[in-house]
Amino acid sequence: MDKSVFDTAGMLEPFDSQFFHGTALGTCVVLGGSGYVGSCLAWTLAQMVAPGLVNEVIVMDVKPPPAPLLRLKQVSYCEAVLGAGVLEQSSREIFERANGGSVFYVASSSPRDLNGNTAYAVNVLGVEEALQLARMCGVRSFIYTSTHNVVFDGKRSFRMADEMTAPIPKRHMDAYSATKAEGERRVLGADGILDMRTCALRPCGIYGPGENFHFERQRALALVGLHSTRILPILQKSMDWVYVSNVVDAHILAAQVLHKTDPKSRKNYTAGRAFFISENNPAPCLQTFFHPMFFAGGIRIGRVLLAIPWPFAHALALGAEFYARLTGTYPILSRMEVAKLRIEHTFSSKRAVVFGYKPRVVQADGVLRCCAFEKTRPRAAYVQAEARNARFQFALRASFTFLLFFLNLTLCLWILTSPIWL
Repeated sequence: MDKSVFDTAGMLEPFDSQFFHGTALGTCVVLGGSGYVGSCLAWTLAQMVAPGLVNEVIVMDVKPPPAPLLRLKQVSYCEAVLGAGVLEQSSREIFERANGGSVFYVASSSPRDLNGNTAYAVNVLGVEEALQLARMCGVRSFIYTSTHNVVFDGKRSFRMADEMTAPIPKRHMDAYSATKAEGERRVLGADGILDMRTCALRPCGIYGPGENFHFERQRALALVGLHSTRILPILQKSMDWVYVSNVVDAHILAAQVLHKTDPKSRKNYTAGRAFFISENNPAPCLQTFFHPMFFAGGIRIGRVLLAIPWPFAHALALGAEFYARLTGTYPILSRMEVAKLRIEHTFSSKRAVVFGYKPRVVQADGVLRCCAFEKTRPRAAYVQAEARNARFQFALRASFTFLLFFLNLTLCLWILTSPIWL
């Protein structure tokens, strides 16, 4: 059985009374608490129960959180569906327990999901439901997990930009970014209504031991040999990464500052605002950031065999997205990913110092922890067999895709040249 980040000592930063403020958060509700960031946040909040800074932690999600989290007596789980219009009926009692407490909206649709309806339901309608219910039940602070994607449109580049120099564009590249921006707007617009204070956090790319979105996908691509391909131009610093414990710290610190000030005060420089959360140290190269972790897990990355100009990669991504929409799957490559590789977009989190944020885990230490975690995972022992199987499956799916494309092309040509059109 694979290990959890909660079962391995030294992976997550423990609660430190000297680092955090001494403000109590009451009962904390973590919406989307079964995901990677949400479960790590719930884990740290649970450690704050003993010092009296948190009453209890309630995880709400469509599926239960990891087993080590459920074993904690300070944590309880409640099934919840966001964006379906049933949150008030199913969860009002939970929010009433959070009267005077905190709500963390960490739930999100998948950035790879091309279904705009799903993104809108979770990132906008779910946010609106949670805001209304939190206000009615007397919640004191509402923290929304946004993303740095809300300011990225695939055209403008940013170098260590902040909240003032990186405005939200009128158009986004995908439904995920557009709906996250809309959700953020609604959260910030709700600040101060019925004495509930709100803020939004925009973490950059999140990494950490056991992270299952960025890392697992890149690992799958490495297993089939696609990391021997580079997309040109190769930028030395194109994107920020932030360790999961730093993201958790930012959520808790922001909630504490929202709690300890007068709800009607206009001098709270955290309330009603959005903040980038980064380590202020962009990775040397986005296309090779995960390579040390691959090596630690037994995956060998060969020499570069192919370099693709970005316009060609953009065309491939367009085709992959078209095929994904037809089949209802995730694209193997998206236009957003190609744009992120070729356009610099790095952000500074220095404005987050207003609520006390600073990265406790620097990038070098974070990467070392990830490498140590990968070495302990049982799958590292049979990675070569896994790679062979992954290559076979990839070749099989690619062959089927090309065959389907050829048959569709042949059918279209036959219809266009048919006598009935002449």
